[in-house]
Amino acid sequence: MQTIVFAVAGYNLAETGRHIEIPSNVMVTGFLPAHNVNPMADISVIHGGQNTVMNACLSGTPIVGVGMHPEQQANLDACVRKGFAIRLSKKRVTAAAVHNAIGTLLHDARAKEGVKKFQHELVKWDGPANAAKFLYDTFGN
Repeated sequence: MQTIVFAVAGYNLAETGRHIEIPSNVMVTGFLPAHNVNPMADISVIHGGQNTVMNACLSGTPIVGVGMHPEQQANLDACVRKGFAIRLSKKRVTAAAVHNAIGTLLHDARAKEGVKKFQHELVKWDGPANAAKFLYDTFGN
């Protein structure tokens, strides 16, 4: 089975003005609706912002992350503690390290079970209803 990679980097690549050789199994694109794409993925490779972390968790997708900012690093570290993520240091990350982390998680049954367990917990929460209730309770109608 061939691995297909979706790289949401179309704008960044176009901005360089250089021709870059893209392997045939890599699809370079612009925006992708993460909530629709993540459930089809085996692994999410992300920076670790709250939205991308929650999309991966709600999709039951283990995470390889390289946090660029403290908030992203903290989000990824929470997933690492739960056992379904690997966080790589932005200062020391290499292509080989990303590749190795992906390989590790692809073969880690506990990581897949852990993220599925967390996914089931998250599904119980109705985020929009909870947010609406908070706003109503706090600020009235």
